[in-house]
Amino acid sequence: MLASLRNLLWPKQRRRTVELSIAQKLGSLSLLPEDVFTTRVACYFHSRAEYLSLRVASKAMLGLTQRAIASGSSCCRGVPTVCEFGPPPSTYHETLDPARHIAAMARVFGAGCRILHGRVRRAGDSEIRTKEKLAALEYFVASTNGGLTTLDLNHSEVSEEMFLRMCRASPKLTSLQGRSYLLPEMRESTILAIIEACPDLEVVEIANISHSPAETWARHIPRLKTIKCGTGKYLYRPRFIDNIRATALATRASQLDVGGCYITREVIDAVVGTPLGDRIETLGEAGEARDWYETKIFPEALLAAARGFPRLTELHIPQGSTMDGPQFYEQLKRAAPQLRSLHIWDCSTTAACVAAACDMRLERLHLDRLYDHGDRHILDGIINSEASQTLEALDLRFISEEVGFELVVRAADVLRVVRACPRLKRLSWWVVDDGEYDEADRRVLDPDHETYQAIRELLVSRGGIDDWPDSAFDYKRWCH
Repeated sequence: MLASLRNLLWPKQRRRTVELSIAQKLGSLSLLPEDVFTTRVACYFHSRAEYLSLRVASKAMLGLTQRAIASGSSCCRGVPTVCEFGPPPSTYHETLDPARHIAAMARVFGAGCRILHGRVRRAGDSEIRTKEKLAALEYFVASTNGGLTTLDLNHSEVSEEMFLRMCRASPKLTSLQGRSYLLPEMRESTILAIIEACPDLEVVEIANISHSPAETWARHIPRLKTIKCGTGKYLYRPRFIDNIRATALATRASQLDVGGCYITREVIDAVVGTPLGDRIETLGEAGEARDWYETKIFPEALLAAARGFPRLTELHIPQGSTMDGPQFYEQLKRAAPQLRSLHIWDCSTTAACVAAACDMRLERLHLDRLYDHGDRHILDGIINSEASQTLEALDLRFISEEVGFELVVRAADVLRVVRACPRLKRLSWWVVDDGEYDEADRRVLDPDHETYQAIRELLVSRGGIDDWPDSAFDYKRWCH
């Protein structure tokens, strides 16, 4: 019966565009009892466009649509719970959505929105228009009636006062990202007021702060998942060691973010023996910071973590950090025999370092940008190691760039590694082609069809998934 009602009132050809003639076609729909509409008929509206079309039928239908969305009924499947205004964060153009569009979206979909991404910058726009857009964005937040769980204002030029008002209007927030790096530093008192207004916060990213969350306000957020040691500034060095320990003792977090930082042993020692230190399983992962700036972790700091974090199974040696040669990895094996995943971005890494690192029962090895000493001998260190019998995933990314033909990694060398590692089921091999090699050289370096198939079939036979994007053999050649 309901299907017939939908087909009668909403013929497919008439739902494709928003036309005022819909008002005549839907006159009888507005006579339905409201509970029938919100719990039955709305089930047949599968997209945002259909709700937008419905609201122009009449003022009564506009109100009914708004109340259906605000009801939060699972029946309203077409209602967007994620709304985004503005360009992607990687671009620096003005917001693509005028203020009136944001306000119109707020009136219809605000009550059903749970995740809001709003990026408003001046970027060539007039100051008046920017203020109008920011005011519309605040109106959208208010229209959610406190239902937001995620608020992303990253790169937005929103004032400190407006930012606080938006947070106070969203007490259910669990994730918060805020403001542009171009604005003045946010006062700690404002951050503490936000924390008080949003007690369920688990993820907090606030740009342009003078000291790291680990040293200041992170200890006041009991549900926080990650403790950040950085501020977003290049090679920030944490100095308030006692505050870091106080945070590590008070938090329920299980991750320590050191991306873009200058980490000494004192920082690690402050966390060792605390609830945070006892929960950490991964250390050194730089995340997005890796693409923008270096992270410097001293060898003694990594060894202190290996000894002091009992659940540590994954270690990243980020770009910008320099270890002490093979002896570092020999000490690492003794300090953390439980390590199963090792990611090396240290460009000073040699074949001897890789051989020493593989003298552990690793299940995953990631080698990346070994520019200074990378060559095909690195693969020999993997083949003749203890890790060759335990490796399940191997990433070889830019490990023999800018070396002569006699030292560059060839397809045949990669096939040897796959054959020598009986449990290996996923392989990533990325290289850069800067035009140095001729066609004859490339025929030796690149995997021909037979070699490619041999590698792929071996990986798949061991359980590797051969379905894009999670391909068992991920081969890429980047041409300059």
